[in-house]
Amino acid sequence: MTRNLDLIIRAASLPIVLAFSQARMFGLFLSVAILALAFTDVEIVRVVVYGIIALIASNIATIAAHWGSRFLAITIVVGALFAAWEAEYIFRMVIPTAESVRITDNVPISLSQSISGNTVRVSFTNLSAMWLESLRIECQGYYRDGTPREKPWGRNGAGIGHWLAPGDSVNSVRVFEARFDDVDRYDLNRSECRVAHADFRRMPEQLPRLETETTETGRLRFVVTNTTDYAIDGIWISCMTRDGFRTTVPVEPAYQSALHFTIALGSSITLMPTTARFGLQDCRIYALRAL
Repeated sequence: MTRNLDLIIRAASLPIVLAFSQARMFGLFLSVAILALAFTDVEIVRVVVYGIIALIASNIATIAAHWGSRFLAITIVVGALFAAWEAEYIFRMVIPTAESVRITDNVPISLSQSISGNTVRVSFTNLSAMWLESLRIECQGYYRDGTPREKPWGRNGAGIGHWLAPGDSVNSVRVFEARFDDVDRYDLNRSECRVAHADFRRMPEQLPRLETETTETGRLRFVVTNTTDYAIDGIWISCMTRDGFRTTVPVEPAYQSALHFTIALGSSITLMPTTARFGLQDCRIYALRAL
């Protein structure tokens, strides 16, 4: 009887315990995320993935501990640490590392704006010799009586899931779309758009030679020859698609099963996209990892 009552009480109190645990973990995660993003160059995807791992592990460990299995709770925490270690290994293979530079004055980006119906759109081109990681576009809006809007409309952007190469452009990005009730409030033709700031990634001083080949099935194959002064163990490539967008192309060695590779000085390696990609052109190396 007592045991059954104890089980009922534990089951009834579990939602409350989980709610307190989630609130505690979310507050901790939010604090750490704000500090990390404000004072380091950590990528947002890293913060999000680690946060998800921590929240899931915390919930499962809390449930295990609530039901009296502390050993299982500790095992789950250890498993979460291992998952974070595995995620970091994948990040190091997927996310390129290069010095980040933020420019707020005289940003080397050409910007043009247009009005399409009730929408303010912009197009921009990277005029820098560095790759554009992200930028902040702000458009000052005006009411129909000429009064400036209290807060500018804003939009963060860059390429489509990749860094934007020097000389490349992104066209027709929507910054603001007036709703039906707003059409008579704003004079969109007075809008003034600018680049508030932009984050660039420095290119390596030396890049290996990149050549492309087409296989019998029409897939692209990359031959990378190390013409630099150092050994290389990581390459990141982007290409233009048939639609005119530049996109990241994850690659893997063509003639070995292991994903990790090292390109010694003067040697070459053949790489292939990890998934079937067709119609790619103007492929470039935009980052590398040197030993």
